[in-house]
Amino acid sequence: MEDHWGSVSGIGFSQERWQKYMRPGHWNDPDILQVGKLGKPNRPNTAFVQTRLSPDEQYTHVTLWCLLSAPLIISCDLENIDSFTMGLLTNDEVIAVDQDPAAHPARRAWNQGNFQVWTKELADGSTAAGFFNTGGSKEVLKVNLKDIGLSGPHQVRDLWKRADQGTAEGDIAVELNSHGAAMFRFTKKE
Repeated sequence: MEDHWGSVSGIGFSQERWQKYMRPGHWNDPDILQVGKLGKPNRPNTAFVQTRLSPDEQYTHVTLWCLLSAPLIISCDLENIDSFTMGLLTNDEVIAVDQDPAAHPARRAWNQGNFQVWTKELADGSTAAGFFNTGGSKEVLKVNLKDIGLSGPHQVRDLWKRADQGTAEGDIAVELNSHGAAMFRFTKKE
């Protein structure tokens, strides 16, 4: 894997075919995370260089890898880590999706044009969902929750913002930057 959008998106969004083999003790490994300042031996005269991925692409990278329950192996310079990268790697709510004990595989629940929604059933009965914009401009992704396998009202929590977003039922709209992602946890409202 290399630190550019074509590599991350090409590898990450092609993992669904391997999910049927995933279970505790058998984890798919789409490769090392390309976030922060990276050790790049193939780039002469450099020790560590900033990833070529934009901040939005880094959010997409970590979001997708966590939904896939991938090993979160890093190659960034921990001695000189910046606050943005530290935030990506230490968000306990996002990491909990990666390490959920049920180990249910993620699935591409919805795909239309430049948008994809991947979902993962969690051990507590809630659903983690990643909303992705693979296109070249900021756009609004609008999808009905039934189309991603959720019926009835759900409490919504934005995992990257670590903030409750209220209740959703029916359509949900998410504004996403180019190559950007959002990650939510949906909990059925009783």
